[in-house]
Amino acid sequence: MVSAVSASIAVDVSLLQPDAGGLTRYLAALLPRVMACDEYQSQWLLYGRQSKHVSAWAGPHMRSRQDHLPAHMGRVACLMSTFPIWTTWDNPDVFWGPAHRLPLWLPSSTRAVVTVHDLCWLMAPQTMRRSTLVLDRLLMPLALQRAQAVIAVSSATRDALTDHFPAIEHKLHLVHEGVCKLPEPSTQVLYKLPVTAQWGVSAPYILFVGTLEPRKNLLRLLHAFARVVKRVESLPVGNRSGEALKLVLVGEQGWGRDKLCQTITELDLKSRVHVLGRVSDLQLATLYRHALFLAMPSLYEGFGLPLVEAMSLGTPVLTSATSSMPEVAGRAGLLVDPLDVDSIASGLFDMVDKPKLRAQLASHTRQQANLFSWERAAEQTLAVLLGRANGEFL
Repeated sequence: MVSAVSASIAVDVSLLQPDAGGLTRYLAALLPRVMACDEYQSQWLLYGRQSKHVSAWAGPHMRSRQDHLPAHMGRVACLMSTFPIWTTWDNPDVFWGPAHRLPLWLPSSTRAVVTVHDLCWLMAPQTMRRSTLVLDRLLMPLALQRAQAVIAVSSATRDALTDHFPAIEHKLHLVHEGVCKLPEPSTQVLYKLPVTAQWGVSAPYILFVGTLEPRKNLLRLLHAFARVVKRVESLPVGNRSGEALKLVLVGEQGWGRDKLCQTITELDLKSRVHVLGRVSDLQLATLYRHALFLAMPSLYEGFGLPLVEAMSLGTPVLTSATSSMPEVAGRAGLLVDPLDVDSIASGLFDMVDKPKLRAQLASHTRQQANLFSWERAAEQTLAVLLGRANGEFL
């Protein structure tokens, strides 16, 4: 247990960069809440590149060190350069790595805590960039071995860690992610978004939110959507919606975009699929609210923040019957086999064609979303950092 008097906690804030997707949203939501609920008034040392978030959080108990290394390369280079140097100077009581990695060296008196979001490198390695796969294979097991405490963001991640690294079971703490209150959505169903092509988005549409990368299973989603479009068009005119069904893809650009664009063209879906990229929180909330449902048939997820965001606005979800997704979606989700295009297509069609099914799922959305709270996550994370958790979150 770390002393409550003059405790110092160093945090790797390298995630706080514009294009890190869900990991950025995780740390940007959680860290200020952890600091705010710290009644012990610890000294917070934020280590990273350069971030507008860190500047906005300035306070009497917070100090930052910024090395200005390149954003992506710096997340690895700092672990063997600036972070070991800074921890030697500062000698913090605790070092928290909020995403899988720890510095290669820490003072012997520093308690190391690491958060693990997923084991993608073990469970779905084919979906990762080669460089990231190699780094996770090298650095995550080392961090798990050296950490005094390991935070898992879902029961699925915790169970996977227990299965593959049984020696660390006594270190594990389950701390679910939360959901941020998004701005009040626009009441207009038809609206323009500031994207390159200036597309207009109108109902009815299916929404996907997440980094545009292979792990999100977008190619199978596109093939399944193409089948649903043909099936809907084959219905009698009286059974069709007045507007053409669309699929809206929202999120940071990951890798594999060429294949995504090629598949949209090959399936003749250019008029049906809108790839919007990044949008503002107001636009995101509006897209969630007016969507028929969120479709997230990922191959693997450590948690799945978009599921909770959609449910918090009353929108039902279609997601995969694997990893953390059944746990997060609960009774508000329709589950499909992410490896089977027929299963995804069948689920999509049922959600489009059966308003009563959507309504039934939607009736559970807010109750399910309320299970996940950043305030509760902050209190639990602080307890782990200070060594006061005693396993009660497992």
